[in-house]
Amino acid sequence: MLDVLPHNIPAEKSVLGAMISSRDALIEASSGLVVEDFFDLKNQIVFGAILRVQDKREPVDVQTVTNELINSKEFEKIGGIEYLLEITESNIAPSNYKHYIDIVKDKAVLIMYKVSGVNRS
Repeated sequence: MLDVLPHNIPAEKSVLGAMISSRDALIEASSGLVVEDFFDLKNQIVFGAILRVQDKREPVDVQTVTNELINSKEFEKIGGIEYLLEITESNIAPSNYKHYIDIVKDKAVLIMYKVSGVNRS
């Protein structure tokens, strides 16, 4: 039986959607998460694009993230505009973004333990 690594794709999408729509969520997530914290490759790519837009001191929104993904030739890898719109539609209440950031962090830690073979029991 294949052992599935712990992950929560809806939480990942919620974090990305919050980062695109809320400056506070953008600051919190970009300072507390790294690309490898995201399980889904598409979410890793989007997170990286968001960080690059932020590093350029451009506003982070669907258009600037789209442009960054096109320029880095990653737009089709994520499924195009449909996936970005899916992310923004999965956005959560602005007051809840910290909870979803914590979920992504917690799952990343669980993956690290599982991959490294550490048994905490």
